[in-house]
Amino acid sequence: MARLTSEQWEQARAEYEVRGVSLGEVARRFGVSQQAASKRARKEGWKQGKSCLNYTGAIMQFILMMIL
Repeated sequence: MARLTSEQWEQARAEYEVRGVSLGEVARRFGVSQQAASKRARKEGWKQGKSCLNYTGAIMQFILMMIL
């Protein structure tokens, strides 16, 4: 399994909170176990479907990474 950087975890969080991707799918996309994704989400208080206004920076970073 991969060890993610802080930046990658921010991207994973944006996938979950903004795009509504399941934790299982987030884990698969980022190459971590579902247990690791769940643990991180609980620890940091991730909430699926949270307003994108609260995560403008993470969203912009994600969009830029998708474009580049």
